[in-house]
Amino acid sequence: MLMLPLTSHVLSGALERLAARPIVVATHPRSGTHLLIDSLRRNFPACSIRKWPLERVDRLYLTAEAMMQRSRRMGSVTALRTLVRARRPVVKTHTLPGFEPWYVPAAHEPLSPEFRDWFSRRGCFVHMRRDGRAAVLSFYTLLRASGLLGTQTFSSFLRSRGPGSSAENAARGWAEHVRSWMERSEVLSLSFEELIREPRMSLERVAEHAGLRPDWSEPLIPPAVRTGFEYRMARLRGGRPESSAILPPHGISESRKWHQVFNYEDCVFFERETAGLLVELGYESSCDWPERIRNMT
Repeated sequence: MLMLPLTSHVLSGALERLAARPIVVATHPRSGTHLLIDSLRRNFPACSIRKWPLERVDRLYLTAEAMMQRSRRMGSVTALRTLVRARRPVVKTHTLPGFEPWYVPAAHEPLSPEFRDWFSRRGCFVHMRRDGRAAVLSFYTLLRASGLLGTQTFSSFLRSRGPGSSAENAARGWAEHVRSWMERSEVLSLSFEELIREPRMSLERVAEHAGLRPDWSEPLIPPAVRTGFEYRMARLRGGRPESSAILPPHGISESRKWHQVFNYEDCVFFERETAGLLVELGYESSCDWPERIRNMT
């Protein structure tokens, strides 16, 4: 049956009738997005959606960018059907505040004003940050695995605008994205590293911020899916899969740490473009950290 787009008036009315209050998870790509989403699904029953066999695992939450794609855009009806499946459905986004396109911007348009305004009024926002050097390297690894970078080297990716974001370069893009979300007083900001080290403390902060009641499930954070085979098996099954991540066909290998990839010039460039943000966030004690890396090599 052909599904016609909803008019603005009908869509606004449908959203207003929803009882759901979404949890909006905002991140720079590769900053623990699905670790947080799946930890919410695992420990807060209000956020959990039961998966049907053969259903895509990304139907266990709503991706804002899926509603913003220039081609194969998710329709409003499909989005509404996802939102009604949980009392506190999770909405994932890599956009800037206000749902301004940022992730692969050429492929996306602004979010419809009806959804944007409803998320802003009804949503509870949680931002996840990660050491920018690790996040940018992981983003590069993802784009390479997806075939979007060809043979581009990491040093070139770090300095170029590329397909990943609307920023002048990848280093500055990370800093601009993180700062834009951390400046918002209504947004709870979490650390990827702290969620790994102290999951209960981090999730208790989410519970207080969002008014959620936890149903602790040890281990509090689920194991990651790292291969395409694991992902395909998760799609075949029904129930409540531990991971909701979408992977490239051959998975992602992140065996290298950032300090094994960044050369001295990369470190100097990253620090200059991010203007001390690593120190502000506690990842470094001094802006002279590139000298430490040079002494290690």
